[in-house]
Amino acid sequence: MTLIRVLIADDHLLVREGLQTILADVPDIIVAGEARTSKEAIERCRVLMPDVVLMDIQMPGIHVADLGGVEATREILRQQPNIKIVALTAHMDEVNIIEVIKAGAVGVWTKDVSADELVRIVRKAHAGDHPVHPQAMEPLLRARRNPDRPSELDRLSERERDVLHLLGQGLSNRDIAEQLNLSEATVKGHVSRILSKLKIKNRAQAALHAARLNH
Repeated sequence: MTLIRVLIADDHLLVREGLQTILADVPDIIVAGEARTSKEAIERCRVLMPDVVLMDIQMPGIHVADLGGVEATREILRQQPNIKIVALTAHMDEVNIIEVIKAGAVGVWTKDVSADELVRIVRKAHAGDHPVHPQAMEPLLRARRNPDRPSELDRLSERERDVLHLLGQGLSNRDIAEQLNLSEATVKGHVSRILSKLKIKNRAQAALHAARLNH
């Protein structure tokens, strides 16, 4: 059994303890460490090398030199691009959600996550999936289109554009396959090519990208 090493980064002790308590008895998950500030999160990722980080978006720094959760996400992935970061937030703030996805987080979820949901989120993130809370999709889909971006669609085939459009609606590969009458494996291949052609990291970023292109 492969153990999933998790780092919990949050400035609230009760939140850290609550998340750790939920994960403590899960056989395939181990909490490798905690961080109270974004600076600590960056340092501990470097030392502990977790597989998944649960990152508070609004986490403040204790010292002036500390970074916010979004900046910490960006810096951690610059140093260790294989780490999967799931952003947790108490408030579905549009700017923060968009920025943390742009920084490379694979997913966004609310802090009122249930125990079962938290375990699924960690496992999905580790497996390469992108857990995005339904409430988080709304800000992503409302993101304003960058007027310089539409030309990027020229890099995609017509079918890839169809897939990108459905990604923007938050559909899974299985749902997209049903909509377009394709196999799930074919859709997975289209998604991989979309990410490569548009030079983006994951399907959560693709959803943001689609929203901007088609807003």
